[in-house]
Amino acid sequence: TNVAKVYHISDFNPGIGGPIKKDRLWFYAAYRYQAVDSSVVDSYYDKNPAPYLYEPDLTRPAHDNGKIPNESVRITLQATSNDKIQAWFTNQNKYRPVYGVTATTTPDAAGSQRTRYAQPMTFKWTRTQTNKLLFEGGAAWARVYFDNGYQSTVTTSYDRAVIEEVFSDGLLHVMEAPEFERSDKLRRVFAALENRAYLGQLLDRVAGTGAVNVFIGAENAPEEMRDVSLVLAPYGEPGSAVGVVGVLGPTRMAYPQAIGTVRFVSTLMNELVQHLYA
Repeated sequence: TNVAKVYHISDFNPGIGGPIKKDRLWFYAAYRYQAVDSSVVDSYYDKNPAPYLYEPDLTRPAHDNGKIPNESVRITLQATSNDKIQAWFTNQNKYRPVYGVTATTTPDAAGSQRTRYAQPMTFKWTRTQTNKLLFEGGAAWARVYFDNGYQSTVTTSYDRAVIEEVFSDGLLHVMEAPEFERSDKLRRVFAALENRAYLGQLLDRVAGTGAVNVFIGAENAPEEMRDVSLVLAPYGEPGSAVGVVGVLGPTRMAYPQAIGTVRFVSTLMNELVQHLYA
């Protein structure tokens, strides 16, 4: 059975304090630095550069590591024989380069977390009115600024490289159709497919339907796509993995076969996603 390994753990916490003015004003300052680095069971980096294909690199296990420096200072003032005032301030900066990695979330797909500052501040007043009556009052204020981001290897859903990968298979078959004997017409179609804004809108439109979608000729918004048809179907589970599979071809394509093929592949992809994220 695999177990997590701790590679490093440390906690450094010095402090200093004393009077600023005898019997009147005091200070206390402290610094704390925490660091930890441990492995994550059954989680490895991906060594397959192809999009959507994962192959664990068993020589590169995931690390869950982080650093938390913290500075604090407290000032105490004996304003009168009965009144005491305290002010306290602390600043914390946290950095976790790989955040949220688990056995089902690889370090390549995990987040990163950086707290630029977390700064609470408190003020407290106490007054001993009599040996039976004590007054207290105070106020607190804080501000926090942190970033939750992604790893540098994570790209947007409609990244150019991913889109080219999705639409590259089968383009040679499209070029064999008589409608595309003129290379300029085919070049315009490819140019439209390289438009990430158009593809993003198209994929968003299809992803929520749950059915096969057919766009014939003039039903395609770009002028360059008026001589082709698209048969598309969504697959996947929202919140885990979603995508669209489809066929691009001339407007005279065999629609029953194209629709059946796209529906079949979409069903297989649904089953695969459900199996992977069950």
